[in-house]
Amino acid sequence: MSNNNPKNSMMQIRNALTQSAEQLNQLMQADFPDQTHDALAEQLESLSKLHNKIDALQTSQKNIANRLGKEIRNASKQIEAFISVENYFNTGNLPSVSSESHAWPISPDLSLFLIEMLESEHYDLIIEFGSGYSTLLIARVLQQQLLRSPDKPQPYQIAFEHLEHYHEKTRKQLELHQLHDKVNVIHTPLKKWKSEDDNVYPYYSCVSALRKVKKTLGSSPRKILVLVDGPPGSTGKHARYPALPIINSIFPQQAIDYVLDDYIREDEKEITKLWLEYLERHSRKVSVQERKLEKDVCVIRVDAAA
Repeated sequence: MSNNNPKNSMMQIRNALTQSAEQLNQLMQADFPDQTHDALAEQLESLSKLHNKIDALQTSQKNIANRLGKEIRNASKQIEAFISVENYFNTGNLPSVSSESHAWPISPDLSLFLIEMLESEHYDLIIEFGSGYSTLLIARVLQQQLLRSPDKPQPYQIAFEHLEHYHEKTRKQLELHQLHDKVNVIHTPLKKWKSEDDNVYPYYSCVSALRKVKKTLGSSPRKILVLVDGPPGSTGKHARYPALPIINSIFPQQAIDYVLDDYIREDEKEITKLWLEYLERHSRKVSVQERKLEKDVCVIRVDAAA
């Protein structure tokens, strides 16, 4: 099957040139007449010049890709801002996006995926690790559902944020949309958490708050949605691993859907494997779904305990 990827084609040419240069170098060591050695040296010099041209082309290609990327991001930002402004004048609703940087801290396709989950399932409790646009998005979806079905019980929504700046930013966005009393956004600095195998992770100090939620809800929630979008990978290896063991320890009988963002990263794939091993040790029945979104997402559905 042919490969039309320019980057791959360029690499294939470069590899072929390297191989040819190695063969010429080997021939140069052989006992040939001076005239033959001179001809080989000329060929080797020509290959070296071609190598330099390939390197220059690759650099130029990379620069063009970077410029195009910036233009595309800027175009996306302008389109999103335009839609937000038009929506404001048409409906009076304040924009849900930020004018400071890229407007969608989570990708639009993940936003749509979350909306689909919230519309197709009835959750009694929604937990977020990491707050931001997703917190506002979920709150607005629940508000729409309440307007359609005012007699239907509403899920309890809670979000944990370890950075005070983002906690305040999320709180202000909820206030702008008059949803601040619908979501419990808690500033929870990262503290040491020890796993069953004695590994220590810095994670949200959320256990006490979650136990209070369980007590507040009275009878245990039948179904829970957990969005794992923090802490950032820079926190450490497998930074998001504690989410599932913590939730399972507090809600060991419930049906739970875990949504792990940034599944495009190797670290998140390793976390998923560790989660599945944990759930197997705890005899939980699960199913796994991978969705090809901008940054990919993995959904682990844990059935209610028998």
